Amino acid sequence: MKEAIVELAIESPSDLQLFGETVSVFANWRQHVETEDVSSPSDATSNDDVPELMVRSAYDESGERKIVTFQDRKAAAAFLQIWRNEKRRLT
Repeated sequence: MKEAIVELAIESPSDLQLFGETVSVFANWRQHVETEDVSSPSDATSNDDVPELMVRSAYDESGERKIVTFQDRKAAAAFLQIWRNEKRRLT
């Protein structure tokens, strides 16, 4: 399985708050999707050791960025869509 990486510029304190909200919405979405996809109890625990996402912060002269690593492209695309929708909603 190939990882997918999303980098987001954190340009203001509201972006940082939005990032936290995006992570929460994504986690709720992912839990809902996994609940629907599970066909047996053994399926539910097969990937428990693998994190859904990993987040790290990077800083440079342009400011802060959040670098989010996902297990797959579908998850990364969903996260990015949530981020963009929330960003648009706030502007």
